[in-house]
Amino acid sequence: MKTTEYVAGFLFTFDWKRVALIEKKRPEWQKGRLNAIGGHIEEQESPFDAMIREFVEESGMLVKYWRLFCVLSGYGYEHKGKWRVHFFMAHNTEQLSIKDGMTDEEVLWIDYQELSRHSIVPNLHWLIPMAISGSRGAFGNVWPFIIEEGNDVKTSLGANPSGSSPPARKSGTHQPEREPAPQESLHSTPPLDPQ
Repeated sequence: MKTTEYVAGFLFTFDWKRVALIEKKRPEWQKGRLNAIGGHIEEQESPFDAMIREFVEESGMLVKYWRLFCVLSGYGYEHKGKWRVHFFMAHNTEQLSIKDGMTDEEVLWIDYQELSRHSIVPNLHWLIPMAISGSRGAFGNVWPFIIEEGNDVKTSLGANPSGSSPPARKSGTHQPEREPAPQESLHSTPPLDPQ
């Protein structure tokens, strides 16, 4: 069975106070909600290359330094089969302005502290803090996080019913993070390739 592959990215401002999100018009279950910016991985395309392409297409911004922080997979929902989402984050050191993308969906800078005032895809409640806290966050020194949902979860793309915490992780699937060299910073570290 073929796995449907996606990427989704969170771009944070230089001060970590705002994150770029897209107001979705489709699919129906996301309509009117804010979500990470991303989309399908094309044939023969790496998740990293797909993240760069999708971000340019949807926001008009070229961001080259994405970092993989979570891979979420499961079965069902709108696919009737296996799906996998590669979540990336980037932290820019300069003030980027959102330009017109190639989509009719609007990209907005959202204040992280006011996220609860917006209608968002439920898994953003735990994915955004996970991206901000990094590998030294609440889950220990493992990055990217590999999360596989069970067949009994009835919500969309990784959100548990409350949307407040991630689903249980499958043991033994964590990959250690490559520690950046002293001269590297988070925004300049290339992402880890899950393959």
